[in-house]
Amino acid sequence: MRLALVALMFLSCATVSPAPTPDNPCGLPNFSRVVTTGKTEVIRSAKPTPEQLSCLARYSKDKGGLSVFRLCRVSEGCEESVPGATVLDFAMPPFTDDVLSSARGPSREIVARIEAKLREIADAGGVILVHCVHGVDRTSFVSAMADVVVGGLSKTKAALKEMLEHYMRPFPGLLGAWGDWSPK
Repeated sequence: MRLALVALMFLSCATVSPAPTPDNPCGLPNFSRVVTTGKTEVIRSAKPTPEQLSCLARYSKDKGGLSVFRLCRVSEGCEESVPGATVLDFAMPPFTDDVLSSARGPSREIVARIEAKLREIADAGGVILVHCVHGVDRTSFVSAMADVVVGGLSKTKAALKEMLEHYMRPFPGLLGAWGDWSPK
């Protein structure tokens, strides 16, 4: 019985890659388009495989190139490079389900670096992939930033979109970092 429960918990947390489709040509797990402008496309997913990253680099080649915003936990190392892409690693503290926790969200310095890179790539054009392991909280935070910086949404609309469409959970550290951020 205990083994069955553990197997069920593992399967419920596993990220499965879908088959490629016209909207998701590389079959990225937990895939969604965040914002598309004339020259910039921001997409989000859970952690892609090396083959999926190579596919996405080929897909992005004639669109201005691929920039990968890899959102690592502070406690884990970030992976190897991605051929044909610019990889930007941002270490963020893990969030927690404990609403009374003092867990912090991303630092002001990390948020400022992410905003600056979003603006730089949006000005030049290209494809931005935002991902963490599961594509939920850290990915949602940065996707909401992209909605504001690249797509022009208000902070409130961007946060609500991520909470409603992608299940971003309102952790205290996450909400604190969001509240502290003043887009330039």
